[in-house]
Amino acid sequence: MTSNDPKEVVLKFFETMNNGEFEEAADFFSLDAVFWVVGSLPFSGTLRGRDEILEKNFRPSAEFTEPGSAKVIIGDVIAEGDKVAVEWRFQRKTLGGESYDNYFFGLFEVRDGLIQSFREYLDTEYARRMLWKNE
Repeated sequence: MTSNDPKEVVLKFFETMNNGEFEEAADFFSLDAVFWVVGSLPFSGTLRGRDEILEKNFRPSAEFTEPGSAKVIIGDVIAEGDKVAVEWRFQRKTLGGESYDNYFFGLFEVRDGLIQSFREYLDTEYARRMLWKNE
């Protein structure tokens, strides 16, 4: 990460995720970052700190995904000051071989080249149906 520009930081974060580099993606977050996910999924709620984000969201998310199948498609991006709003699609093959294709919206706050906060919105019913079938 060489840029402090909030939009560039967020787009580089997505590029890293798109490459399946979940561990490296956590490095885009400050040590005390806050990550909130809408809904009542096992991933939902507030995570605090880079390590918790990695352990409780990024690593488990990777466990649902057939290696090499994750694809992030960026839609609209709006940046103002330290805030960046992004629409995206996340496509992947589940470990069961099914196609997963969900739509997301996120609001990021970036300071000093690191993500300080990230609020994520998605179709949680679709995610539950596709990823937590047996629960």
